Amino acid sequence: MKLQRVYECLGLSGFADVRPKLEAYIEGLGTFAKNAHRPVSNDMKQLIGRRWGPSFREFGYDTLLD
Repeated sequence: MKLQRVYECLGLSGFADVRPKLEAYIEGLGTFAKNAHRPVSNDMKQLIGRRWGPSFREFGYDTLLD
């Protein structure tokens, strides 16, 4: 479990006490279903590019405008 590694790297104790609660929580989440999105129209891409293009480029996401 990756969280156990986080505990170890941070030098935290008590993971054995937390683990059963984490496992119960994760089990209670059920199955994960990825969101479905409809295609974005060219008009909408252009609008997004005009409004958000500078921010996308600043953070290295210029490929989103293609």
